[in-house]
Amino acid sequence: MTKGRRRKIALLLVFALACTLCDFNNIGIKSAFASEETVSDTTSSVQTIKLKSSEWSYGADGDCRLELGNKWCNPSHEFSDRLKQWSFTGIDISFYARRVNLSLETIEDSEAEAQLNFDSNNEDIYNFTDGGVATTTAKLTKDAYYTVSYRGDTLIQFANYMAVRIPALDKESYLQFEDVQVTLYGAVQTSYTPTPTETPDPIFHGTPNYSATQQTRGTDDDFRVGLTYVSADWKENNFTDFDTDQVMQVKGEGEYSASYTIATNSDIGLLWLDTNLYKGSRMEVDVTGVTITTPDGAYQKLYTLDNEKLRQPGSLWGYRNTYAKENYAATIKNENLRYEYYISEEYDNYRKKYVAYNFNALDGVNLLSESKITVQEGAIITVNYTVKQRDDYEESTGAPTSEPTSTPMVSPGVNPTSNPSASTDPTEKPVVHGTPNYSSTPQIRGTDDDFRVGISYASDNWHEDYFANITTSHAMQVTGEGNYEISYTTADDDGMQMLWLDTNLYKGSNMKVDVTGVSVTSADGTKTDTYNISNGKMIKPGSMWGYRDSDDIKNYAATILNPYLKYYFYINSSADNYRDEYKKYGFDSDDSINMFANDVKTLGTGSTITVSFQVKNVKEATTEPSAEPLPTPVIKPSAEPTAEPTTEPCDPTLPPTFVPSSEPANTPEVSATPIATQQPKDYIDNELWARKGIHAYIAYQMNGTWDYRNTYRTSKTDSNYNYIKAGGEEVNAADVQVRDVFLNRDGQYTIALKGVDLSASKAFNILGIATDISAKTENNRNGIYSDVKVTDASIKIDGKEIASGMNLPQKENENFYCFILKNCFGIENSGPLYVESKDEILPTPEDSIEITFTISGLKAALTDLRNGTYKDPMTGEYIQNADITQADIDASVDNSVAVPSMMPTATPTVAPTVVPTIIPTAVPAPTVAPSTEPTTVPSTAPAPTAMPAPTTAPSAEPTLVPSTEPTVAPSTEPTTVPSTTPTTGPTLVPSAEPTAVPASTVAPSATPTIVPSITPPTMVPLPSAEPTVTPGDEPTIAPTEEPIIDPTEEPTVTPSDKPDVTPTPVPAKTPAPVKKPAAKGTTLKNKQGAYKVISSNAKKPKVAYSNVTKSKKVNVPKKVKIAGITYTVTSIAPKAFANNKKLQKVAIDSNITSIGRDAFRGCNKLKTIVIKSTKLTSSSIGSNAFKGTHKKLVIKVPKKMLKKYKKFLKKKGNKNVKVVKA
Repeated sequence: MTKGRRRKIALLLVFALACTLCDFNNIGIKSAFASEETVSDTTSSVQTIKLKSSEWSYGADGDCRLELGNKWCNPSHEFSDRLKQWSFTGIDISFYARRVNLSLETIEDSEAEAQLNFDSNNEDIYNFTDGGVATTTAKLTKDAYYTVSYRGDTLIQFANYMAVRIPALDKESYLQFEDVQVTLYGAVQTSYTPTPTETPDPIFHGTPNYSATQQTRGTDDDFRVGLTYVSADWKENNFTDFDTDQVMQVKGEGEYSASYTIATNSDIGLLWLDTNLYKGSRMEVDVTGVTITTPDGAYQKLYTLDNEKLRQPGSLWGYRNTYAKENYAATIKNENLRYEYYISEEYDNYRKKYVAYNFNALDGVNLLSESKITVQEGAIITVNYTVKQRDDYEESTGAPTSEPTSTPMVSPGVNPTSNPSASTDPTEKPVVHGTPNYSSTPQIRGTDDDFRVGISYASDNWHEDYFANITTSHAMQVTGEGNYEISYTTADDDGMQMLWLDTNLYKGSNMKVDVTGVSVTSADGTKTDTYNISNGKMIKPGSMWGYRDSDDIKNYAATILNPYLKYYFYINSSADNYRDEYKKYGFDSDDSINMFANDVKTLGTGSTITVSFQVKNVKEATTEPSAEPLPTPVIKPSAEPTAEPTTEPCDPTLPPTFVPSSEPANTPEVSATPIATQQPKDYIDNELWARKGIHAYIAYQMNGTWDYRNTYRTSKTDSNYNYIKAGGEEVNAADVQVRDVFLNRDGQYTIALKGVDLSASKAFNILGIATDISAKTENNRNGIYSDVKVTDASIKIDGKEIASGMNLPQKENENFYCFILKNCFGIENSGPLYVESKDEILPTPEDSIEITFTISGLKAALTDLRNGTYKDPMTGEYIQNADITQADIDASVDNSVAVPSMMPTATPTVAPTVVPTIIPTAVPAPTVAPSTEPTTVPSTAPAPTAMPAPTTAPSAEPTLVPSTEPTVAPSTEPTTVPSTTPTTGPTLVPSAEPTAVPASTVAPSATPTIVPSITPPTMVPLPSAEPTVTPGDEPTIAPTEEPIIDPTEEPTVTPSDKPDVTPTPVPAKTPAPVKKPAAKGTTLKNKQGAYKVISSNAKKPKVAYSNVTKSKKVNVPKKVKIAGITYTVTSIAPKAFANNKKLQKVAIDSNITSIGRDAFRGCNKLKTIVIKSTKLTSSSIGSNAFKGTHKKLVIKVPKKMLKKYKKFLKKKGNKNVKVVKA
């Protein structure tokens, strides 16, 4: 075997992670292919094999992969029999990748490369990450189908290994594979005989020679140890189970030994000591020797530190699973576990003392001097070990022994009733609750001069929690303004994770609670730690006052510490908790709330936490109970608030009502006010929204940037149509044009947004047509309009049609219906652009979105609106709109009663239909010759109006979709003048010559039309080409109240019949072309570096800096001008400076909001970085951004950001970095 060949195999072996068992259970998604059989093309020797989900796996390594087979894994993952029977010269592996965007967010990159890695039966034909034969890779950027390929001339077979690998993504990433298909080229079937199914060999278990009382979790002075052993052939294993008595008790420091009797003849594969100690333990277990005694006891073989058959340090102490902070273990031999996890600073098991032993980082752990040690059945393995306190304990967390849990998935400010990540295991350490040192008479809702306060507390590992229940006697009474104290006694000795004061004050209260200090006193009263603003151990203002759950406007709370609630909700003007006073403190909106200057620890079990606070009236007092608002309805809780803040206190009384005189006395009360009463915005058609009834508008929520226009109303008065966020901020009326519509009858409508740049986002999370049609839901049982349908929807992004002919699912958003085009938060109502976007993803707009749709089934809702029996689900009030006409109602259908045909007939009807179509042509074409008989009611204005008058005889059951072809009998002569808009289908006999100008109707038609034409709202209303012959009583088309979305640069002029007598002697100058920014994704260059365009918005183009120079000093500018266009530099691209060995100093200007993954990785001479930006956050700096930089790297930052930047800059790859003020 060649040296290069051995190196490739060694590298692949390195990919195997620490895994005690390599489990290849079926975790894939069931194949969507209808057939799982092999498809053969005998003419071209191409074989297509649609794999079953059991024929591939996600592999056992640390990166993300789609693995077909791996003989190097232990136990091996065999190729399926259907693959092993073929030899081939080329291969394609195709698959559908799902949840790509979520996965890319974890690495803060826009793409991830999928590689084809394999090792065939031919030692010269292989491909690994660092070399081999050429293969075709794929760039994963979205949910879609992808293919990786290899083409060659030599027949090869599936032999050792083949997988699609995505090295940039971890095995634990969100990425999912489905519809896996293999295509073989030059395929030849071999004489391979499938291996018959055999009964698997039994697994043997030896005997631990110890026992003790069961204990799930240990303490430093009383814990359990067990010997874990696995044979090299995996036929025998013994894994320690701390839920049994097959464990050994250890009581504090000292010398111990544990032994195990072997069950089979084998070689030692894995050997370590498991413990039930967890993160924070002060103890350490060090192995000092291993003794193997023959079954007859006549012979012993010693492996000790003294005889050097056990290499120093004897064992490696750390988390048994390096990818999950589980129990501690002392590892002697596990060659699937690399030394790098103990000697590299980036891993949790890093111990400085292990570096001195000069281990090869990529070697598997084996501290036994012999690589192969054979043991016999009945032999005894004895492990001698020392228990002592860690000499580097100060480097660890310093917390008491406890098993960490994964980060609880808690909505910001949520009040969980128990540990959200607690195990259901009955042996799990129970959650304990401390004791509130206060009580009072219960009170559900407080008033400003008499309310209740309670402490809410959670420990840093969720072993203890206490959440205030104000409705019980466990609350403290507060009677108006003044200074107060409240205390709580802890039940455990863990650190503090969450602390706030709950109240039973709600929206409309004028009181405010400000925390002034916190003290922690030990159980014996001998020690007290005091934290307040005066001694600098708390930061101003001491607490944040606002709704406890920022996604649900409930009770007020004063938050001191909450890692799941961000400052954003208090300093962003669009948030419900916004207070202008909090902006002056310079909080970073992405940081979690923590008013303590340093970490706070309790002083053991029984500590008393005392919170001092001040109550003050910030407005004129009221003694009325504060009203609890309804919960905020959502599709999916977003990371941001969903409406403008309401600054006025709510009035708990209902708005004025009236009873129409035309209705009986028992008619429900009807509100005289519009549904939506929020403060009007100048970019919204406020007159349209003032109309009582049903509206429709474009709603969206973006991935990554959280730009949004939400799909629901947040309270009785607030309306989310009234707030549009794009580019990270509320839109400006000067830049945006909004077209919403009022739904007054079934028909076709167009809604649009223009001047809305959402290109900074990666994708739509939600896109839909939002309405205020009352929905029947759990919260709104009176909603009865579930039969409303939206069909034939089409969408244009930046003027380009993306999809059409869509029928949209109806989704209930608590109280209203939204019709979904795309919804990433629910498969049931995911919408056609989520399901059908595998081949073409919905692009993010740089300027405009336009959606045209047909809505039907409004009849019941319109009837209720006209009669005053339409109930607003948010307010519970009945509303009436007398402007809804009977014609509007008759032109609409009740989908629950009649089901008309959905598609036009294939051929035209012989006679005109008795029931007219719902949607005739947008503008009716005038007739040329008068009809033989006069119409019953002649029209007063032949030109179409924006809303035609009702017909005298409405149809009973109109069809939903008009005929696509004309009637069989067309007019005998062509029209001399064309209509202003084309007909829906061609005439059977074409006109002889086109007409120049449409003519008006000469005489009225013989009979009136049954249903007038509907002129739906469109982006640009078209006026008639010429005035009507007989002007009507009213203008033909009402002028638009807002400018058209795309106006012409100059007014149009009706051309004269003859040219000017004197032509212009000199032609007008051709205006110079307007320069436009380069397209998104384009790479631009100048002398200072390269820049990738991330937004090509004409007004605010943006680029990411990507260095191409090898200068010692580099300045990342605020802006850059290239080809006459000025771009704002807002980010540093991933790997922008990677491995620049000359770079010594970098200056980063103030516009930078993000630094990509590995941006400065490997810049080992980089000693100074000056950051002027105040916009960076922990999440906006990619992983390992400073890894491999100089050990004495100094990062200079703005003075006001020093404290915040220190917290996270040290976590980005260089722990030695020094962060100082600039």
